Amino acid sequence: MARRRKSKTTRRRKSKISITGTAQGLIVANAMVKGASNANLIQFFTGRTPSTGYTDSYYQPNLSDAVITLPELLGIDSASTKGISTRTGATYTRTGRSVEAGLQLETMKENVMTNWPTMLGTAVIVPVAFKLGKKVMTKAGVSRGVNKVFDVAGLKEVRF
Repeated sequence: MARRRKSKTTRRRKSKISITGTAQGLIVANAMVKGASNANLIQFFTGRTPSTGYTDSYYQPNLSDAVITLPELLGIDSASTKGISTRTGATYTRTGRSVEAGLQLETMKENVMTNWPTMLGTAVIVPVAFKLGKKVMTKAGVSRGVNKVFDVAGLKEVRF
């Protein structure tokens, strides 16, 4: 009886990091975070806003703005009070070590109600624009050239 031919095993390939996919994800994530918290991604995670200054070596929240950051959400901010104004004109001020959860959610709700058109537009338009841009760049041969440069530079896991 003839020996069976051994089938070639397929090797698993490492997933490649797409620069355009990463950029698209960051743009959409930034729009969602900015719409809900009035802070971009870096400001949201670090707690530093332009009003507090980027030169401080410690976190200092602004007590009168509608910006919500992750340190405030986690309750590790050092603010003593924070006040917000609602659409009805009433001002809520809370005291204590951190901003209370109800006030944070009220602020985020007001932010979303104000910024939802921008959030929705970005979530819809950016993926369409990136898809169209990728098609145009592929037809023009830009993607192939950029990927060859990455290969020469030794960045085989990075793709345009």
